[in-house]
Amino acid sequence: MDTNIIPDNLQHPERFWVDYVIEATSKDHASQIAREICLEQTVELPGTTQAVRSVEAYTVGTLERTEFLGSNHNKHNHHHPPHSLYRVSIAYPNDTAGDELPQFLNVVFGNTSLKRGVAVEDVTLSRHLMQNSTMFPGKY
Repeated sequence: MDTNIIPDNLQHPERFWVDYVIEATSKDHASQIAREICLEQTVELPGTTQAVRSVEAYTVGTLERTEFLGSNHNKHNHHHPPHSLYRVSIAYPNDTAGDELPQFLNVVFGNTSLKRGVAVEDVTLSRHLMQNSTMFPGKY
């Protein structure tokens, strides 16, 4: 079974998904990093601020899945705990991308692309974005 396929019950016309591969010491640590990504890629503020809490439901990405991929022994040394690789799936509201491809790419990659131990693995467009001929011209 392809784990990157979004189950029908989780697909939403108002959200697109990004799968990231994250290096982390545990599943909880991977989820914590994913939560930071959700905030960084959208509101760029800590989740504890009042401004974020007032718009979080319709602006901030949501962590939908965390999946263990395996150990990453190449990074293991006696100074740091061993890391494993996790795939996290984050669903972002379509509105965060606006109607411009550069803004969409900024949400997908943004500042997170500068962090060590985080990589974009896959992007799944929402049905709404697939039909956005301004952002994605041509037939899909």
